[in-house]
Amino acid sequence: MKNIQDAIEIIDQSHYFKPWREILLDEAAISEWERMLSGEVSEETCKRVGEVYYMNTIPFVIITEYIDEFFRHYGAGDALKYQIKNSISEAYLNKKLDDDERTLQWDIDKKFVGSLEEKRSLINAHLNWLRSFIEKVRGSEIELELDPCCCTVGKWLKNNKEIPEYQQIESLHENLHALALGALRMYEKHDYSYFLLSYLDIISDSYKIRDKFLHIYFVRYLCSIYDDPLTGLPNYLQLFRDLESPDESKSLMIFNIREFSKINIIYGQEKGNEVIRKVAEYLKGNSLIETAYRIYADEFAFVIPTTDRSSIIESIKDELEKLTFTIGGDKIFLRIYGSTGIKSAHILEHCEFGLTASREHYGAIIDTDRMNKKDIQSYAEKFNFGQHLRLAFLDNRIYPYLQPILNLKSGTITRYEVLMRIEDENGRIMVPHEFLPTLKKMYIFPEITKYMIQKSFDLFRNESYEFSVNITYADIIDENIRAFIAAIIKENPEVAKRCTFELLENEAVHNLEEVHSFFGFLHQYGLKIALDDFGTGYANYETILQLDIDMIKIDGTLIKNITKDQKSRIMVESIVAIARTSNAEVVAEWVYNEETFDLVKALDIDYAQGYYVGKPSSSFVQRDEKA
Repeated sequence: MKNIQDAIEIIDQSHYFKPWREILLDEAAISEWERMLSGEVSEETCKRVGEVYYMNTIPFVIITEYIDEFFRHYGAGDALKYQIKNSISEAYLNKKLDDDERTLQWDIDKKFVGSLEEKRSLINAHLNWLRSFIEKVRGSEIELELDPCCCTVGKWLKNNKEIPEYQQIESLHENLHALALGALRMYEKHDYSYFLLSYLDIISDSYKIRDKFLHIYFVRYLCSIYDDPLTGLPNYLQLFRDLESPDESKSLMIFNIREFSKINIIYGQEKGNEVIRKVAEYLKGNSLIETAYRIYADEFAFVIPTTDRSSIIESIKDELEKLTFTIGGDKIFLRIYGSTGIKSAHILEHCEFGLTASREHYGAIIDTDRMNKKDIQSYAEKFNFGQHLRLAFLDNRIYPYLQPILNLKSGTITRYEVLMRIEDENGRIMVPHEFLPTLKKMYIFPEITKYMIQKSFDLFRNESYEFSVNITYADIIDENIRAFIAAIIKENPEVAKRCTFELLENEAVHNLEEVHSFFGFLHQYGLKIALDDFGTGYANYETILQLDIDMIKIDGTLIKNITKDQKSRIMVESIVAIARTSNAEVVAEWVYNEETFDLVKALDIDYAQGYYVGKPSSSFVQRDEKA
């Protein structure tokens, strides 16, 4: 017999085991062989070696070849080789069985997509057979069906001989059962090395069969590429194909369900799917509809065989909105918006535009045949401008500008309003009336609101000035923004005490209870509330008094006219009087010249803001100035 090191060096020269050299052929491997071969075979060492081989993902066939090669050069007898190989194989097998059980359970529990979830019983029955085989190996008394004709897959094969994959699955399945029967005999004899070689084929064939089933159901039973799996309706691809042959004797309508995402959020995705299926059933069952489509999510389309469509479309809309859904004890009704037109070559583009217009017109069905080119051009310009705003957001070209506010009692700048400015691609700074109407309708607006609040707190953290930030009613009811505001207030309590949130007067009365609750939260942390542009909106003084306002900012259109218009002056005086009764301070906006400034000061207003005091700027004024 050669010594252990000689045997290892000979094996190393072949380079066959080079990818695993650090485990199989280094000094540590020599030490392991010495421990395994010293006196009686060390079962503990063999177990540790087998586990190390498994954890380092060495293929089992490589391990068996390595052991055979070692003993060929070492020269010991077959009995010793068999004992060591078997002990290493047993440890390797136990680790693999642990992992395979976990993987199988994950495969059995995981959710499949769409209609495949309904077809998973066969796949799970097959995987459960494999799990039962593993449990049998580990000593369970569980029954294991070894007859390939009597298990679930065997019964399925009897009834599906027509499918193209039949022969492949049948061959794999029969081979699987033959392997399982032989492997169990080897395991009963404690011949772990030979069992493992069969077991690896069993795992491989089992997953090949599973993958065949997945392929069948995805390609053949789940859906064709032209069908929607949830509803069974034709999908967008089919609609697109159908529109390749325009028919101007027919009409198309596309519609969305308003705020459908809230159903998914509140009641869950499965309940939302039930609603979608019920809408599809209605469309399928309506005799006036020739073909219905589910385009995606909550968007549907249908064709009716006439161009005299107005009353039919309104009737279908009315019936859809009368559908009743009971979810979790709540009764829910749908609201839809949509557009319609003759089934022409460009109907999809027109209807997509019509959907946007319908949303902006509170669900009124838009007849795209009556749209003119100016409407479409206007929409295109808004869309393009929206793309420019998104790019500005991504490029960090949104900036906080500071407009000073003069304290008329002390004659010094004591506070600032933080205003948003956006730089366009040419470096020009845009003012709010250019971008706000479009920006407020975009999905990025909440993120920009949070950005402006964060930047404002950062700017004034090391300053002594008070400052104000604009918010909207949409911000108040947005849970994410409310949570963000709460977090930044709690993280910066001292800065928060100098912060005022400004809300437009006409937005404050949308939902008094909700607005009042939000204002109460802000007051808890020492923040102030200002009502912006007061005097040209609802001007409901009694309502405003209920909101516990700290500051009223008189609308600039009133201020700029007070030196010439008696009515504007009377209005301003009444606002000041109301403010005094509620202990609210008053700010006059749009103070643009000395004459206006002097009159504002004479009317006992607390603060002045406008170009006469200071224009919005990217920086603070250099020093406190008396006006």
